[in-house]
Amino acid sequence: MSAPNSERFGDWVLFGPDANVQIEGTLSLILPSGRKVEVKRRLMGFEEWTGAKPKLPGIWSSKGYLNHDGEPLFAELVILRMLEKDGWEGVWVNNFKRQFLKGLPQITQPCGLPDAPRAVFHEIERKNRGRRGCWDVFAWRKNEVAFAEAKRMEKDHIRESQRAWLDAALKVGVPLSAFLIVEWKLM
Repeated sequence: MSAPNSERFGDWVLFGPDANVQIEGTLSLILPSGRKVEVKRRLMGFEEWTGAKPKLPGIWSSKGYLNHDGEPLFAELVILRMLEKDGWEGVWVNNFKRQFLKGLPQITQPCGLPDAPRAVFHEIERKNRGRRGCWDVFAWRKNEVAFAEAKRMEKDHIRESQRAWLDAALKVGVPLSAFLIVEWKLM
């Protein structure tokens, strides 16, 4: 599978007028292999959910809910919904429970991956010696794959395990253009 070319990344609904893109650019990362890369980055504003909050276990209560088209979601799922609107299929990779989800945990059931995306995922997982550090959103469309990582501005950063996942993906042939960091804040 290949990655979307850089122009196509910029055409995602994720970066349309409804997404309130403020800054587009790259983030420099040094990978465990020593390679320095420039990963696509978008800084975005999301609306906070003000309605009734879904009843989820305490571990999820600190994430906060965002309003996406009248639905309370985590940032990872907002990104996934925007990709789906643009014709992508995908999942939120819940590494804590080792699940693939299309909605909020314990409200939606875990799901599997189609054969081709699953093969890419497992190849990276083998090279990385595990799933640790997988990016939040894994998406596919035809023969393209994409990974997106949601980071709340001034509260979160790319961890070493996420750098290792990116490094492993590049080593198995996933292009750097398949990766995106979405830094977000409340509007």
